[in-house]
Amino acid sequence: MPLNVKPIVGGGGENVIASYDYYDIAEGTGIKEFITYADIDASGAHKRLGTEVFTSYVNRVSGAYVGCVSGAYTKIMDLDFSLSPFNYPKIIDGTAQVECHSYVHQASPATCSGVYVVAGIKKNDDIVASMADKHIAYPANEYRTFLAVDIPRTNYRKGDILKLNIRSYADVKLSGALLQGVLLSDPSGSSAHVYIPFKIDLG
Repeated sequence: MPLNVKPIVGGGGENVIASYDYYDIAEGTGIKEFITYADIDASGAHKRLGTEVFTSYVNRVSGAYVGCVSGAYTKIMDLDFSLSPFNYPKIIDGTAQVECHSYVHQASPATCSGVYVVAGIKKNDDIVASMADKHIAYPANEYRTFLAVDIPRTNYRKGDILKLNIRSYADVKLSGALLQGVLLSDPSGSSAHVYIPFKIDLG
């Protein structure tokens, strides 16, 4: 049963894992939910993971337009959302549940013939586990993806950064068509959610 945990503002690493949303006693893990969001400051745009539900004026993020090849799925989006560096070592081990809402923006109409999403968990810039959506969607509008990412026991040291990586791949009817993957990222509405299993000492 989920605990009633008060969210903490921001993309902090250790601060937002002071408590867990629920526990898996059999696996010895505390599960924490994180939400994707984006903000912009003087240095540019930042894609982050946090726990607070709030209205963001940056409600979607995207990749660049990519020329696609017919009959071969081309990567049209590759986005990382980060916690801040951990203040203490952490161990992640188990299945991370990922939910995301995305769509394909087409430079010309009726060119996309299929799309799928891949979710990955990173340690710094290295992917430690990923899972592709088994269903190929034929999107006219937003589509929703649920993925279970099996993470091997991974040690995060002080200073390491946990990242959620979201990629999408698309096929087209005509080679050269320009497509752009877009991920909805408004914490108060449609946004990506990831549930991370942290190893804990249950005594």
